[in-house]
Amino acid sequence: MIAGAGTGKTRVITERIRHLLLSDANLPGESILGLTFTDKAAGEMKARVVKTVGERAKDVTLKHFTLSAMGS
Repeated sequence: MIAGAGTGKTRVITERIRHLLLSDANLPGESILGLTFTDKAAGEMKARVVKTVGERAKDVTLKHFTLSAMGS
């Protein structure tokens, strides 16, 4: 998803991860990877998912990445 600041990207990604975990009891949290542009957003997403889903969400990987990591 690509969108400007303040458009709800963190909320949408968090909700999608929550939906995946709650809709499939057999889906392990470690099979979900969420990427964002900042550490702050990654931390917020992790906290929100754990708060709404519980312990199972602690295995979800939420990290930030930079374009320089992609060779730009």
